[in-house]
Amino acid sequence: MTNFITRPGENYMQLKWLEPLLRVTGGYVAGGAFKNIFLGQKVKDIDIFFETHSEWKKSVTNCRQLGFDVVYENDKVVAFRDDKTGVMFELVGVDDPSSSVGYSNGPYFGMPRDVLRNFDFTVTQFAMVLDAEDDEDSVGFHVLFHPDFFEHLHMKRLVIDPDSGLPYPISTFERVLRYTKYGFGLCKESKALLIMGIKESEETTLDGINASLYNGMD
Repeated sequence: MTNFITRPGENYMQLKWLEPLLRVTGGYVAGGAFKNIFLGQKVKDIDIFFETHSEWKKSVTNCRQLGFDVVYENDKVVAFRDDKTGVMFELVGVDDPSSSVGYSNGPYFGMPRDVLRNFDFTVTQFAMVLDAEDDEDSVGFHVLFHPDFFEHLHMKRLVIDPDSGLPYPISTFERVLRYTKYGFGLCKESKALLIMGIKESEETTLDGINASLYNGMD
């Protein structure tokens, strides 16, 4: 099982602008946004996760009361826009964590390390987490990431973490096509994993495949 690396926020000051957003929402950021940040690219949206369903629900209510504009909401997220930064942030979760919608084969909520294991690509296995500190003038966060995150990002090498279990191979295939447009190349070992995953997938109908495209996490 992957042992994620943990580092203090002082080493990653380019992420400092996200700290106020985390203090407002009470969650932690994980996923593909860090790929864009470290490559010096524009960030389209930020995915914010929560340890529990109650924390997610509280955050959604709080963001509505604070007057953040709702961009959209669906089975997986409630998306708001931060007027100060212009960035959209998605509060990831579902209203009924026992239902079959959304991430049906994985946890809806959890600790950062557990949630990161659900991201299939190593270049998306990065999280930013608030520290238990009250001093807003300090760097009150830390990060954790896959040991190969920066190497694969620099090489633009797309690698499927075998520890993810590849629960949504159809969705992973769709994202491979998208990442190829960004200049990333899928490694040979990952190609074999993906082919086997698709071959073993239970989704054999067109409707099932179309539905599977919306599963997984990016």
